[in-house]
Amino acid sequence: PKIKHPYDDAVNEAVTTFKDNIKTLEGWDLYSESKGVKIYTKDVANRSTPIIRGDYTLIGKFTADDFLSVIKNLDMRKFWDDRYEDGENVKLYDNDNNLSKVSLKGTFPISGRDFALCGKVERDQETSAIYFVTTSVTDPEIPEIKKYVRGHIHFAGWKIIPKFDANGNTKALGIIYVVDTDIKLDSVPSAILKSISTGTPMVIQKIDDMMKKIGFPPYIMNSSSLIVSENLHPKNFQYNLTFVAKNNEFTDIRYSKKMYPNGFDINI
Repeated sequence: PKIKHPYDDAVNEAVTTFKDNIKTLEGWDLYSESKGVKIYTKDVANRSTPIIRGDYTLIGKFTADDFLSVIKNLDMRKFWDDRYEDGENVKLYDNDNNLSKVSLKGTFPISGRDFALCGKVERDQETSAIYFVTTSVTDPEIPEIKKYVRGHIHFAGWKIIPKFDANGNTKALGIIYVVDTDIKLDSVPSAILKSISTGTPMVIQKIDDMMKKIGFPPYIMNSSSLIVSENLHPKNFQYNLTFVAKNNEFTDIRYSKKMYPNGFDINI
């Protein structure tokens, strides 16, 4: 069931803006290409940093939902994002909408930043593409703290486009990742900001590497049960899940054999 939450309008607007920006490559300038990631920039009037985009093809049998489980899971982010320091889901409104706080390490000359983010997952039933978009919000449960400068993300969006073989199995994923952020920093030359921010989409290739090595975190598939909380211990991959089961329905949990090569024990 979809629950209306306080940031519904803001996150829906962010999803729309993200989709509008990736319809074509018009207006995007190819900035660089490295390790299979094509990085594009789009200048915005009166702003020092451009919007940054990365396009990548991940070859292999991972499904769009497998990839989604990685990018949604804050416990996994340390494995693929060098700038990530800490984060947690503050509220799960439903299985597709959440409120989270995230902090990023400073990259000289920029000090650490933190963000209060509302995220939304949207699915295109016709193409099986998945969108995952976050946008900055102001929430009393995520007050600003002295250690970080509160950054502002206009939108950060992922589009995961599965490509299928003749049998309907996934053979590759097309990934588009776009970040439009205001670092809140006027004192640093825009060339330096640009060189730092254009490195951001390289995380797509790091995710590919990571998934080939350790797989993806467990996740619930197609369930109407409401997830209350879930976390994954990054050292031993212990997975803790709390959810409200509905009417004796089955709950399918998909897991990666790379992450659990010897199987696992379940405690209920």
